[in-house]
Amino acid sequence: MLNCQAKLLKWRFLRTNDQIDLERYGGHKAWSRIYEYPTVIELTREYSELNHNLKILNTCCGYSGLHEKFAHDLESLGTVTNSDLHPHNQGRSFNNYIFQDITESPDVYGLSNKFDVVVNVSSIEEIKTTSVLSILNNLLTACKPGGILIATIDYTWIDPLLQSPDSCQLIIDCLSRCKIPIEKGPMRILADCARDLRELSNLFGPPGILPPRAIEQEGLNSAILNGCNSREPNLDCAMLSCLLLVMHRIV
Repeated sequence: MLNCQAKLLKWRFLRTNDQIDLERYGGHKAWSRIYEYPTVIELTREYSELNHNLKILNTCCGYSGLHEKFAHDLESLGTVTNSDLHPHNQGRSFNNYIFQDITESPDVYGLSNKFDVVVNVSSIEEIKTTSVLSILNNLLTACKPGGILIATIDYTWIDPLLQSPDSCQLIIDCLSRCKIPIEKGPMRILADCARDLRELSNLFGPPGILPPRAIEQEGLNSAILNGCNSREPNLDCAMLSCLLLVMHRIV
């Protein structure tokens, strides 16, 4: 369960009709960023209209390319602290860069209860050593009471079955009994997705129905779905295998 009292504002898959910015964030194989970054910017802008002089924590900020563009775009909306695990010399292109491990309490870094907006884009799914709920607790704790957490969770190779907590457990049980090794590769990804989504669905409920064609492969060359052609009228897919989570911390 969550340590902070919070209200769930958004919990859904990103859709192909969501805001997209190919010009600003396109040209790379980070297929979901062309949706995630504009969505996070717009949600932060909406919040900034109600709360001026925002303090924003951009966690797992990265250190080059698209990451820099996004961090600089956030700066137009408030005072931004960028944090990640990279040494300071790799974060030199970012303003106000600090070291932070989001698997640890923000108390360790003096970041608790300090930010109006805490952002995490496409990083939570990469962390396998700590439960997804523990990470969400750490991110929410960095928010001030009244602040918001905006997170996207990009599950490549996701299967529609994973939206049901019962199906998630079934997949985990089957993988544990089968002879196929799951220490790495697609089977490992599937098992990790199932565990995370079981936790999240138990807490928030299913995020929505994901059509089979929304199964996403890595990169822009996917034959199933990719950011470049997702607006084509003949594409029978409405959603991406990337989750949007927005929470308002109350206490």
